[in-house]
Amino acid sequence: MAWDDAVGIVDAHVHLWDTEVFALPWLTEVPELAQRYSYADIASPLADGVICVQAGESLVEANWLLGQAAAFPAIRAVVLQYAPSDVPGAWAGAVHEAVQQSLAQGGPVAGIRIPASGAGDDLDAMPGIDALCTGLAANGLVLELLLRPSQLPAVARLAGRFPELSVVLCHVGIGQDPIEAGWEAQLERTARHGNVHAKLSGILSVEGDTQRADAPARIVRAALASFSADRLMLGSDWPMSIRTGLDYAGVLARVEAELSSCTETELASIRGGTARACYGIPDAEPAAMPTPPAAMKRLN
Repeated sequence: MAWDDAVGIVDAHVHLWDTEVFALPWLTEVPELAQRYSYADIASPLADGVICVQAGESLVEANWLLGQAAAFPAIRAVVLQYAPSDVPGAWAGAVHEAVQQSLAQGGPVAGIRIPASGAGDDLDAMPGIDALCTGLAANGLVLELLLRPSQLPAVARLAGRFPELSVVLCHVGIGQDPIEAGWEAQLERTARHGNVHAKLSGILSVEGDTQRADAPARIVRAALASFSADRLMLGSDWPMSIRTGLDYAGVLARVEAELSSCTETELASIRGGTARACYGIPDAEPAAMPTPPAAMKRLN
């Protein structure tokens, strides 16, 4: 199946934000990114739907993102970000209220992500981790993890303790540049747990970075060797992937280029089948949505 003929793609990793509504302190460290991104900036015939992942951790941002999902039906699912909460019973942390509302109304929240790359290697020591995993599993929601390779053994332990919980590795657990030694072996051991999945996202080299020039081939090769196609999914990591020098379609095509060894059945899983199954996205086409305006002018 040629890329130009591809249909039914679900982009499993997209970020949207608006700093006039909520703050994103880390954004000051990435000056090439704009202060606002809407679905209108990435509307593309290449993808019939996207999964939006919260970029920060506030309830204000979570509610804004759910508003975006209501305005753009092509946002097929939303993953909110975890931060510990002192509120009794708030197993989903700071965004618990938004999660509960979505569950009650059949809304788009499909999971919670822990930005764990700055934490210790022992994820079991994270505040609230057991309550979070229990709550996610009980409600059929996914746990996403943004990790360093050294944390993968802890993911394997977590997946073993909660076998009914679907766990997703953002960016295949590669961590920061350069990729840490031993990542492939750790990934293979983690993938032995059948409830662990991975996103082929965030794998492209930043423009001008020679340290990871061969990273996409290496990452995809290891991912395919460790996981079956029905546990892998394609993600653009937009707009972080702007730093590669490619536009939205170019990012998807570049990742796709590393999948030449896959069969059509495997490609169908990676392009959307895995994401639909993992995040509970219906196979039906999204409801018709208004034609988006021209891409918004970048503010930076």
